Amino acid sequence: MPGTLIGEILAFLLKNIPEAFQLKVKNVCIGLGYTAVQLENGHLGLCSTMPSELGLEGCSLPLDSGKLAGRSLFDLAKLAGSWIPAESIVGIAAVNAASQMLYKRRTGSYQVSVGNVTSEFEVRSSDRVVMVGNIKPIASFLEGKAGELYVLERSPQLRGGSLPDTACEEYLPKADVAVITASTLVNGTIDRLLQLAKGAREVILVGPTSPITPEPLFNHGVTLVGGVRVLNSDVVLRVVMEGGGAKQLREACLLVNIRPRKVEVENKDK
Repeated sequence: MPGTLIGEILAFLLKNIPEAFQLKVKNVCIGLGYTAVQLENGHLGLCSTMPSELGLEGCSLPLDSGKLAGRSLFDLAKLAGSWIPAESIVGIAAVNAASQMLYKRRTGSYQVSVGNVTSEFEVRSSDRVVMVGNIKPIASFLEGKAGELYVLERSPQLRGGSLPDTACEEYLPKADVAVITASTLVNGTIDRLLQLAKGAREVILVGPTSPITPEPLFNHGVTLVGGVRVLNSDVVLRVVMEGGGAKQLREACLLVNIRPRKVEVENKDK
């Protein structure tokens, strides 16, 4: 299994919404930008497809294609623990379908806001900010605000000014703010990245790939999750089928920012 965090997320969902995993999968779509798993009750989960990770040879993926729809959600969710990227992508999308179902029951456990995640954290002029994954809108927001900004990317030759993601060992331990793409759940790097970033004031996981019932993430040091709440699964499925990305998904999704709810301690007279 790619790290322990994926297993913890799946275990958390199995414990809190076991009935979801008995549902049948209605549709599976592996699009250019995102992969979607839609359940028979309409709920849908997303995961970044990450074409560069798939290592495509020929015209097919190492999946039981044509036989995924109709299986139980649990069957597909187990694939989240695979080291084969195509399987992991489908599995995480399936896990996120369950996360979407559980979200309404868990909102009382979180501080939730709606909108762009950049409005939910502070960047000081003295901060060293490290961003894993070149998320261009967030990078643009950070430029000029942070004292130092380092962008780490799996394919740095494709992103001007980026460093290779292996530089995380040097830069993340020194970060005041760490912004990590949720796609790191797919390639199994998330566990190590969170270990390295444990000294940061803010550790932010961003993207539709992130589960929106994120207690396991909080337990590993994440302080803020910027994810999506799917409002119209049929529209989202259509966007994925037609090769759309985050920009097109916004018409049928809500950007949600989630922090753990602060526990207020009562002052008692001694």
